Amino acid sequence: MKLRYFGFLLTIWVACLVQSRFAYAQNTTDSTYAIRLDALKTKSKRLQSNIDSLPGIIAAFKALYAEKNDKTALAYADYNETFKVYLEANHPKAMSMALNCLSNIQRWRVDELLPVVYGLIGSLHKEGSNYPMAFREANKGLVAAKRIKDTAGIIALLGLKAMFTHSNNLFHNKASNDAGSLQLQLEGLKLAESSPKWERIRIRFYDNIAQLYKDNKDYPKAIFYAKKGVALATRLNEKRSLTYGYNWLGEALYFSGHEEEGMGYLKRSLAISKEIKQPFRVMELANAISQCYELSGDYKNALHYANQSSSLKDSLKVLGNTKQVSELQIKYETAKKDKDIALLNQADQIRRRQMVWAYVAGGIFVIVTLVLLVMYNIIRTRNKELVISNANVSEQSQKLQLLMQELHHRVKNNLQIVSSLLTLQSSRLTDVDARNVLNVSRQRIDAMSIIHQSLYQHDSANMVNIKEYIHNLLNNITQSFGVRHEEMDIKVDVLVKDMDVDIALPLGLILNEWVTNVFKHAYREMTARPSLQLIVFLDGDNVKVEIKDNGIGMPPDLWDNPKASFGIKLMKVLMKQIRAVSQITTYRGTMLALEIPYC
Repeated sequence: MKLRYFGFLLTIWVACLVQSRFAYAQNTTDSTYAIRLDALKTKSKRLQSNIDSLPGIIAAFKALYAEKNDKTALAYADYNETFKVYLEANHPKAMSMALNCLSNIQRWRVDELLPVVYGLIGSLHKEGSNYPMAFREANKGLVAAKRIKDTAGIIALLGLKAMFTHSNNLFHNKASNDAGSLQLQLEGLKLAESSPKWERIRIRFYDNIAQLYKDNKDYPKAIFYAKKGVALATRLNEKRSLTYGYNWLGEALYFSGHEEEGMGYLKRSLAISKEIKQPFRVMELANAISQCYELSGDYKNALHYANQSSSLKDSLKVLGNTKQVSELQIKYETAKKDKDIALLNQADQIRRRQMVWAYVAGGIFVIVTLVLLVMYNIIRTRNKELVISNANVSEQSQKLQLLMQELHHRVKNNLQIVSSLLTLQSSRLTDVDARNVLNVSRQRIDAMSIIHQSLYQHDSANMVNIKEYIHNLLNNITQSFGVRHEEMDIKVDVLVKDMDVDIALPLGLILNEWVTNVFKHAYREMTARPSLQLIVFLDGDNVKVEIKDNGIGMPPDLWDNPKASFGIKLMKVLMKQIRAVSQITTYRGTMLALEIPYC
């Protein structure tokens, strides 16, 4: 045992013999951010087709990015800005922004946006009738959605591929090939109807299936699916989807003989498109209405709407945009290939340098191996000597361990003898104060005796089973006061198993002083059932101790009184020794809280 421990033991021993009476006295915000980001993602998906809502959503994503420097929030802001430009029918700018957005989310690894960005790029190619490129981008998105297990993305991209197939067939006058497109749409719809959470996605399938049946002149089925799409889009306030639902419903009704009703739906679709600022949809619908009037022989109205469509087509520069969109994709892919070639050249140079270094390293390896073989023989010889030496050290260590355990055993026995002598002496005294002094001294000696008992029973010479020690200490105190467990509520919760003796012994003596005085003073003039609670636990690098009773409460000024009793002074000395920070609170009793550095 360390010499300072025995010095401390001697100090306590002397203090015990001269002690006088003791008068009693006496605790993220990255989670909230994640919830806000998820809520904004959901809102952006719900309001994405509403061009008036997008600026606010974009600003909110940018605010989240500024708050946490979160690339996911910035990626969502970029995507929604791109989609806004797409809705404004500025397809070349939208393509440029989409390709830049794709590059960013790949670099930032925001994989959840890959399916929608690939889908948007595919849609831009579809608007320019570049169907091979549209199919390629949709397939990339489908692969990404499957990889990240994005069911909504898979469903949406299946619908997108089906729409591309149908538009391609119309573009090349291959209406007979629409069976494949229809099958894809029906499969996607089946998936979307499999769960309530895909309800919003169903609208696109209802609209696309209605268009397919309308283009193939199966008007009853077109009307059936268009009405389903209109009903769902109305309920979910999806105005952009509503322009498609009314469009196909109006054309199906018009071509099946219900011209007035059909034209009403077409004009309603046109009005909504103007309301939500969708110039490309206004152009398409004005053209569709013009064709209907032309078929009916109403050439005046046909010319009126044809002029509207033509005017918008010129202002949107549709033909020029188509070429520019494709050129942007080619430039993007060319730059990417050039970058890949540069990376390959760089990798080849690195490989050549690595080969040179490999030859050099090989030569060094041979030399080092020879040196190591010589050193190995030397080390092996020395290791044999170390094994013999370590065996001797281990034997000596075991002997020392036994000696330390024997020492603790003897100290414990000696302390018990002193405790017994004090008990005998106390029984012969008639003076109550003197008897109390000896009893308190005996309890302190018993507290140290219990420590030594734990030390010689432990495998380590300087570690104490603190849980067992505290239980034994409290049992000893309750017995000395003649208190039975059924007479009061005692709750002890020690969440630390082993503790260094340099902490355990002072702590035990502090607890002994405090609990002894609880029994002596706290429960006087009480009618309620006495209770005592003690908890010891680790908090980071500190041990925390809390001991609370429901007694009459410690006088507020007693702890800091310079003329305090010996018990208080002793506790303060012990606390200073183990660098403990104490706090005493008085409410429905008294609680002592200690925080002890333990690292």
